Amino acid sequence: MLTYIAEATVVTPAPERFETLKAIAGEQGHPTVLPTRSPVSQMLAQWSGVESFAYLEADVPEQLRATLDALGRAADPVYEAAAALDTPFVELPDNLAGDVMAGWFRRYQFDYYVMRAEQLHAAGKKIGAHLDGAVRPLLGLLVEAGLDFVEALTPQPTGDVGIAELRELAGPDVVLFGGVPGAMFAPPFVADDIRRHVEAVIEAHWDHGRFILGVADQVPPDGDIELVRLIGEMCEDM
Repeated sequence: MLTYIAEATVVTPAPERFETLKAIAGEQGHPTVLPTRSPVSQMLAQWSGVESFAYLEADVPEQLRATLDALGRAADPVYEAAAALDTPFVELPDNLAGDVMAGWFRRYQFDYYVMRAEQLHAAGKKIGAHLDGAVRPLLGLLVEAGLDFVEALTPQPTGDVGIAELRELAGPDVVLFGGVPGAMFAPPFVADDIRRHVEAVIEAHWDHGRFILGVADQVPPDGDIELVRLIGEMCEDM
């Protein structure tokens, strides 16, 4: 049934929505273009979930592969529309987590990422992805697939890699976004914890330069907005 849905999907581009958002942003930023989720990520988030995906791989691997291929083809018009937009970058909205799908990424999604990276690079775009779970199993694969940036990176104390280790895993060329875990904006963390953490991020990544400081992935509902303001003040003081 899902294969049929994917094959029967008709996409109608609506570039005027992007132009509206671009006008609203003005000189303050740029709208982020987020195409359709990649096939495995779409299965895990929208259709099967993790456990059922594992059973599908074990029980009907050929049918699973056919469905993933159909989902990928259904996204072709979306990427063609994204490539035609006046945008410098496109982000794959896959909410990746290495502890969930490192093996599946290599088997089912790596080649898809390579294809989309080549397609968007040919159109003059930079391409990135959202990796806000375990970093170690996936960051190197994303770089190998041809991504230009990786966003929402969450290091220790809540993530699985050290602050300085992010660059070691990514290599010299990729732009890294994040560095400040969202959990640090809520108890038991306090201002001194944030201050020390941000100082450590700056010390580790300032000289290299390809790093955009930000929360990974978001300030939680019980987060203290004053801690966000504190980081802004620290950056202003540099």
